[in-house]
Amino acid sequence: MYLLIALVIIIFLILDYLFHLYHKEKFRNKFPKNIIPPLDESVELPTINKNNEINKTIHRTYYDLDKISLFQKAIDTTQKNMPGYEQVYYDDNDIEKFITENYSERILQAYLSINPDYGPARADFFRYLVIYKYGGIYLDIKSAILANIEKEITNNNDKLLVSKGRDSFLNYPNNFGFIPIFNNGFDWSDFSGIKYGEYNNWHIIAPAGHPVLGKVIQQIVSNIEYGLDKMEEYENGEYSVLALTGPLIYTKIIEKYKKNDVVIYPPRLNNKVTYRLEDHKNKGSKKHYSQVENKQILRWIV
Repeated sequence: MYLLIALVIIIFLILDYLFHLYHKEKFRNKFPKNIIPPLDESVELPTINKNNEINKTIHRTYYDLDKISLFQKAIDTTQKNMPGYEQVYYDDNDIEKFITENYSERILQAYLSINPDYGPARADFFRYLVIYKYGGIYLDIKSAILANIEKEITNNNDKLLVSKGRDSFLNYPNNFGFIPIFNNGFDWSDFSGIKYGEYNNWHIIAPAGHPVLGKVIQQIVSNIEYGLDKMEEYENGEYSVLALTGPLIYTKIIEKYKKNDVVIYPPRLNNKVTYRLEDHKNKGSKKHYSQVENKQILRWIV
């Protein structure tokens, strides 16, 4: 009986390992071969003296401000828990105007080179730009602050505050196959280089002029310019978004430049923030970017 149980366990572990290798290779093939081309430090950033204070503004974006009431629960929950903070909203036109007025033509052209069908990639880029310029908190429109985080902010006023993507032994994709894949869907650790997969970028908390965010911006411009010359590198839709502007490139830059400028928290800032208070996929009129048929996320603009 014991031998049979042992045999079943061994067979399961072998199948689990083989399944993991298959999924990992399939996943790897969807990512750019060069996830992080060289960072071009000649990408000009506005002169901003780094603040030692994170201002009390929460920046959010949605393509149509007439529809932000669809996310009223997330907005109200956040306001209740951060009563001294102002929530500011930007639509697509506001974002383009903001970049035009505050950043170089090169950065604007990089932003406009992102296929508009991939709004989340544009929103990724914008969040780094707006926090670098103004400081404060960026929060996705569907996300919410569940408990007051003033203490975390006050104690780290000159830092970039980030959260781990995962922090559970069940979510170490390099060690297990079935469980993490069905639970999380993706094996980010193979690309980010850290065991918990990625740092969340759906919330960004930092003072204006934070040097790591400056490097993130320069890297994204470098990615886009590289990708325009090698369009095949970024033709896998949502997967390419993660590497071009999203949490994977954000994580890679944080890991490279963090030094003493970054504070890393457990997932969801110790469960004081949540990624999705409301289901965003069934709201608004635009297709979710995972459903866009054209998988090329960059475009040449005339």
